[in-house]
Amino acid sequence: MSTIRHDDSVDVEAIVSNTPGASPAQMMAALTKDTVRIALFEHRNVVTQRDIDRALIHQLAGMENPIEEMEPEQRRSIAVHEAGHAVVVHYVLPEKRIGHLTILARGQTLGFMLPLDEVEQYSYPLRRIVADIMVALGGHAAVRIIYGEEWTGAYSDYRQPTASGSLFTRSHSRPRRRM
Repeated sequence: MSTIRHDDSVDVEAIVSNTPGASPAQMMAALTKDTVRIALFEHRNVVTQRDIDRALIHQLAGMENPIEEMEPEQRRSIAVHEAGHAVVVHYVLPEKRIGHLTILARGQTLGFMLPLDEVEQYSYPLRRIVADIMVALGGHAAVRIIYGEEWTGAYSDYRQPTASGSLFTRSHSRPRRRM
């Protein structure tokens, strides 16, 4: 941060705690190019903590792409969906906190929820894989409960459980040695 002009709101500890799992390349891009671009776009010559937070989200989830003409009921279904993810995180992964929750479209998503580990995780119990699958499907469950049917649009939620299920299967299918 010494090479970027910033105000007193910049909190290095907050940056670190909000980016577990971020690659060094993502961090550098967010802290240099993206953060400065945001400040300059708003006609400022110093970076704020808010600029850094926005830049990190841009790196992790893509740029905001608001859909202005969306029907209120569709917007509500996205909110229900994202809230479903958050509720499941709260109950099955209490060691995580919600770092970001939005219904603004970003990249290929209509909204997203970003759960954060309190500490960097390098390995974890297999129950965590099951909990991650539950979180990924929590949005669909919430929509089904509220609307009585499933809605389209959240295809990326199915990719994560498929990958996690594959990892879980591989973890349990190793031959065990008998002693």
